[in-house]
Amino acid sequence: MQFDRAGNFIRFIGSIGQGPGEYQMVTKTFFDQEDNLYLYDAATLAISIFSYPDYQFLRQIHLKSIVNKIFINSEGNFITFSSFNVPSLLKKYDKSGELLIETFRPEDERLRVAMAPFNPGGLADIPGLGFLFMALLQIC
Repeated sequence: MQFDRAGNFIRFIGSIGQGPGEYQMVTKTFFDQEDNLYLYDAATLAISIFSYPDYQFLRQIHLKSIVNKIFINSEGNFITFSSFNVPSLLKKYDKSGELLIETFRPEDERLRVAMAPFNPGGLADIPGLGFLFMALLQIC
């Protein structure tokens, strides 16, 4: 939803559906450095992009798998983490949705469970160093 500075409702951004600019189950939202809005739809595995300042639909990018965490780095690439039965948990996609890198293939199922969707944590793509994943683990 979009509101003005006084808090008055202006409009809904996008709508429910399956076409461009539509979504079914938004689970992640984020902005890039230019304040464009990104909505990740877990039902369609797509990211819908709405352009600043009017937040009109710009384009949609389809990913290869469902994600738990997602962000856009300073180069405009998408970094994703998934714990949903995929062989590579960390992936980097370019601006068009093409897979650039996939890594982190845990052989230990306990590690996968520790990084499940309910687990708070963070992702980073450190220039010159690579991926950084932070997770809070509870040992029982």
